[in-house]
Amino acid sequence: MKLINYFYWVLSFVLFLFIKIISFFIKIRLKCLHSERIGHYVMEACLYLHERKKNKKKLEFHVFYNSNKVSNLYFYNLIRKKIFFIPWVLGFRINFFLNFFSFQKDDLRLAKYLDRDLDKLIYRNKTILKIPEKDLAVGFNNLKKMGIDKSKKFVCLGIRDEQYLKKTFPSKSYKKHNYRDTKPENFIKLIKFLNSQGFYVIKMNKTSEKILPITNPLFIDYTKSKFASESMDFFLCNQCEFFISTGYGFDSVPRIFKKPILIVSMAPIGY
Repeated sequence: MKLINYFYWVLSFVLFLFIKIISFFIKIRLKCLHSERIGHYVMEACLYLHERKKNKKKLEFHVFYNSNKVSNLYFYNLIRKKIFFIPWVLGFRINFFLNFFSFQKDDLRLAKYLDRDLDKLIYRNKTILKIPEKDLAVGFNNLKKMGIDKSKKFVCLGIRDEQYLKKTFPSKSYKKHNYRDTKPENFIKLIKFLNSQGFYVIKMNKTSEKILPITNPLFIDYTKSKFASESMDFFLCNQCEFFISTGYGFDSVPRIFKKPILIVSMAPIGY
């Protein structure tokens, strides 16, 4: 194990030297995407793609690497067709050398793209990512098995809780974010109202443990469904009429597809 670790450090240093030499002719920049959190991951990647499209005449080569956890492999497989990635084990080491040796720290690294679309790049431009046709076919087939005909309208409901962070990062405390959580039962009246208007409501939470006492067939707890998958998450966000969210990372997925989003019980408001 130690031998492999040494090998990666040596290889990363060689690649670092290569970057420094090549950058005399074409600038190479490196960036880590915060792939462990779906909101940061999706927004950082998509805003970067919009920015690059706007500045495509720049003579630069951009290299990306994920952090050591990837929140959604399906999304990664979509964007790696548009973005050049190297493995994390090399990326963070090369970044270490860039920080250690560079006098101008931003010289060989991408400027930080925030996960907030302050310039409204997503809504002012064409959708940067598309669901492949084969995945759409699978999605519609699953939708039919869930009891939703292709002609029917459905709404996705995302309610933030602490379960995802607790299960993904068990050694780290995120209790400071607990004030952002919302009780699922607060949405029972809203779900029943939407059902009465003919809308299917699909509860999206990935790790939610609470089961809502709703027996209407127009309500689907997708969290407990056998159809739940990373690709289906994206399909549903791509095809829903609108998305209801309490303001958490996952609502970045319908956002990149330019879907209307109703945000409730969100704090802080400025985010």
